[in-house]
Parts: sequence; C-alpha cells; structure tokens
Amino acid sequence: MVLRVDLRDLFGGLAAPDGPRVEVEGRALRSVEAFSASHTRGEAWTLSAGDRIPAHFHKGIDDVFVGVRGEGTVTTWGTDGEASSERLGEGCIVVVGAGTPHMVTCGTGFVSYVLIQSPPEHDDFEVFGGPVG
Repeated sequence: MVLRVDLRDLFGGLAAPDGPRVEVEGRALRSVEAFSASHTRGEAWTLSAGDRIPAHFHKGIDDVFVGVRGEGTVTTWGTDGEASSERLGEGCIVVVGAGTPHMVTCGTGFVSYVLIQSPPEHDDFEVFGGPVG
C-alpha cells in the first residue's frame, strides 16, 4: 500500500469558510482526515487564536505532531504532574508517547499541523484530570 497526500489541498480546504469542522468543547475546530492505513492514521488541523485541544491522553496511541504553518504549543505532564511546553510551528515535530497527558493550544494567530497516530484507534481518548495551567 502506498498513499500520497497533498497537504496544500488539505489545508486549503480547511481554510475555506465552509471547510470541515469538528466540535471540541463546544467550538467548531478545523480538522479533516488526511489518511488512514492499517497501522496509522493522520489528520490535518488548523487552530485559531484561543483554540485548544483539551488535556487528554491515549492508553495505547503515540501522537506525532508535525508543524506546517503558524505557531502553537503542545503541553505535556510528567508522572510528577510537572507541565512542560514544546513549540509547535513550521518544520517542528513533537512526539507524545502513549500514556502521556497532553494538550494543544494556539495563543495568537493560528497553527496548522498534521497529527499522526499509531495505532489508529479512534476511541482511545481519556480526559486528563490532573493540573492544567
């Protein structure tokens, strides 16, 4: 199996006023499936100023965030509850291992990224109830 995905088409569609949206915490965020394969899947996301993907974790999924444009932040929490933030911007890759609580935020402007998940389980999402700052 070989897949080819044109990111220009994906993000161009997300930028359209009637582009695909998914509801997260009562907000319509711009997201579309980029690809799906037997052992991995990908989604294209664009967050605007003030948008966020809330703190959560996956028991058995690794998340790989690939920054395409703009700038956002991936915040993670260690087993000691200590928060750590990584810049997510053009050319950056942030890998969050299974079991690690994390959230994605966009403070100002926008951030566009591709989220790659392996394995591609759609129902492995647990809300993180620890400290969020």
